[in-house]
Amino acid sequence: MTKQPQYAIYVTEQPIKDASDGVDKQWHHTALWLVAENEDGASVVQQLHFNNYSDDFWEEELGTSIMVPNVRDGLCKSQDPEEMMMTAVVRGNEMGVLAQWNHMLKFSKALKAQKVRFDLQDSHLLHANNCRAGVIAALKTIGVKYDKRLYASEAGTHADRIKSGRVIMPVEIAAHMNADKLWEENHTLAKSLQPPWEVGSLKSTTAIGRLPLDEFFPTAEAEN
Repeated sequence: MTKQPQYAIYVTEQPIKDASDGVDKQWHHTALWLVAENEDGASVVQQLHFNNYSDDFWEEELGTSIMVPNVRDGLCKSQDPEEMMMTAVVRGNEMGVLAQWNHMLKFSKALKAQKVRFDLQDSHLLHANNCRAGVIAALKTIGVKYDKRLYASEAGTHADRIKSGRVIMPVEIAAHMNADKLWEENHTLAKSLQPPWEVGSLKSTTAIGRLPLDEFFPTAEAEN
């Protein structure tokens, strides 16, 4: 009998190299991954990102891009898990973890509607609203406290301009016993958090390209 996969929520830190304007820059993009794990390895189910976005060139130049929470399926073409910092902050059965993941998506949907400014030009500062600040705020809603060991740097770790979301209670997590309803809710939320550059023309963003869901983490067997 095949053992049912367990699920996990990971904080990921992806190293990014940018050679724009003749200057080499290196930084990390922070995101959350929902991962299904089993005896044969693991696969990325969804990702939650907090990118900057502007549909106007001058908005970026003036530093007035907005933070756009967005959901993507599977791995992105620019992502190599072996090169990333990855830490599981939640692990458990499908329904319990999915209930928490959906709760973060609800928070992200509310945050998207607020059109919070993304501090693109000052994203390296402690109090910047950047991708890491969005991840930290979302994790707070499922009771995961800030821990500097999860992150590649402290940029964005002291941001305080994102409104706090309601923290899901353990009794609420335990009450979710119907996987089909949870996945139905998930698909609805994910649709509401579709990246704007997928429904319109891409103007300006730090978004990363996508790959289909059938991309997998390398397993221990594959590495040898």
